[in-house]
Amino acid sequence: MTTLSASVISVVGLIFSILYTAHAFGGSATTVSISYGSTVTVCGIVAGQPSQRIQCWRNGQVFDVFSNISFESIAGGRDVFCGVRSGGSSLVCWNPSLTPKRLYYNETVLLSQLSIGDTQICSITNSSGWNVYCWRYGDGIPTQNHHLQSISSGLGFTCGVDLRDDAGIICFGTNSEAANAIQAAFTNFRMLNVAVGGNHACGINSTGFLICRGNNDYGQINVPYHSSFEFSALALGANHTCALRKLNGSVVCWGGGGGIMSYNILGVSFESIVAGLDSTCGLTTSNLSVICWGEGWVRNASYPSDFELPLRQILPGPCVTSDCSCGIYTQSQILCSGYGSICKPCDISSFFPPLLAPPPPPLGDDNVPRSPPSKALRKGLLAFAIVGSIGAFAAVQFQDLQQSGDKRQELFPATKKWNIFKTC
Repeated sequence: MTTLSASVISVVGLIFSILYTAHAFGGSATTVSISYGSTVTVCGIVAGQPSQRIQCWRNGQVFDVFSNISFESIAGGRDVFCGVRSGGSSLVCWNPSLTPKRLYYNETVLLSQLSIGDTQICSITNSSGWNVYCWRYGDGIPTQNHHLQSISSGLGFTCGVDLRDDAGIICFGTNSEAANAIQAAFTNFRMLNVAVGGNHACGINSTGFLICRGNNDYGQINVPYHSSFEFSALALGANHTCALRKLNGSVVCWGGGGGIMSYNILGVSFESIVAGLDSTCGLTTSNLSVICWGEGWVRNASYPSDFELPLRQILPGPCVTSDCSCGIYTQSQILCSGYGSICKPCDISSFFPPLLAPPPPPLGDDNVPRSPPSKALRKGLLAFAIVGSIGAFAAVQFQDLQQSGDKRQELFPATKKWNIFKTC
């Protein structure tokens, strides 16, 4: 295990892996989401309006959701998408019929991250004690005293970075076999974040390198060569993985067809990436538009790949009223319509000395691709593309100390076993 000084460990405590939470099979929360299942719905939080409302695209139609209410992050999953209202006090979810249901409300214990998989909706809070809440088929929610700094959900299980266990990974859920295997595979690493896909997971470790473990049927854990802290965000689908480069906002994907993109998007810079089951979407830097691609996107005859969805400009991050430690996003006052600012993520690489890359996963039946990637995918690996996550998007970011707040309570939530919608 990498040795870290006490000062470095304290820095790790300030780092949150999932940017503007939430992301993936549904995914972790950001300002863009993909939900899948009976239909594919892509949503974003609109910029430049009096309220940071949610706008969605589905089957060629664009529609607003709660047009007068502001949200700070959204995430999608199987036949559901959810939003955390500005300030973090409330969580609202919608089923395919767009029937809303409020799952959470607390003006003191605020939600800070959200992630949705196929069977779970989970969030962490600003509580100093147990800080995990999960809904929707919540079997397997941990009862131990864990304090997570990052969380991500996939197919039947959820993983998080537990700061009280030397930044180790813990996993839980109905798919206990996958959860246990993934947790064991990350035993020797201290992690800054984690992103979960189908039966695999990836994360940035404390020295800035990307680690992937789990099922490797399509080469989804075959991480390409990279330098320390080269990647700033991750997006995992059922059997593909995408990573966002910090330097120029380009994306590289590997594994299954959910990350395959055309040459039309080579060199495109993205602010964030999210993934559905077998498709991915990215928010472009140039005009804050959403572009989607991947085998699932094409197969389902969705909007043409490489074309901007007919949504309004989408926020690149949440509008906050607290101070930003590392500066504010350009034109954030306009994008937030005068209500708050968008904080730039901090560059944490300067806090960690450069070290050697970690060893690759051990060879074996679970780590050797049983079928080589297609020719199109091999080309895609050389491209800087867009992207997504089956329910997981992760990024390295400092949490502003002032955003954590002085008002904290011990939170010991009981295991929830709620079906939030009968149709789910």
